[in-house]
Amino acid sequence: MAQIVAKPKDRLREVLEESNMTQAEAARRAHIGKDRINRYLKGACKPGNIPLYNLSQVFNVNPLWLMGFDVPKRETNAIRNIKSEINSKLDRLNEEQLRKIMRFIEEFIE
Repeated sequence: MAQIVAKPKDRLREVLEESNMTQAEAARRAHIGKDRINRYLKGACKPGNIPLYNLSQVFNVNPLWLMGFDVPKRETNAIRNIKSEINSKLDRLNEEQLRKIMRFIEEFIE
């Protein structure tokens, strides 16, 4: 199971520096106020789910990584392709079949 190894403020600072994007630009692209980005960077508060997701999309990073979890920063194309293929197959299953898949996944992860 992934553990938290960093603070969201540090991860946000890292991707801001990598991107050479200003706080104002990141806020505009993520549809949040510039003052909120500043508060996140100071650690005064943590981003909620929607701002976090929006920021992860702006910087093309895994939302869990941005939260500070020990997961890959970015998904590879191969992983994205596999997930897309799985989703297209899941769309063809009925509820009972989906429940079986869910039980399998839960057992597999344990």
